[in-house]
Amino acid sequence: MTSFKISHLLQTLEGNQAQLTSIPNLVNRDSWEPKKMYRAVTTLPYVHFHPNFLWSYGIDTLDGYTNLVLKIFVDFWHYGLHKNN
Repeated sequence: MTSFKISHLLQTLEGNQAQLTSIPNLVNRDSWEPKKMYRAVTTLPYVHFHPNFLWSYGIDTLDGYTNLVLKIFVDFWHYGLHKNN
């Protein structure tokens, strides 16, 4: 358990954040971003994309305010948007 924590800490400190801040569709949002106020929702929180990552682009999130995302919330968005799984 301790080695996992140390490994995760090293990845956090040494990790490259360029992948987070250089997603083309999020950098250039003119083609899809609504003009009215909106909030984004992550469909697979903590699996591929943490809900708070959108804040680095200035996008407000519906699910980024919680520390723990309930499984029922994840399932709702996952099966509602990814019906083939």
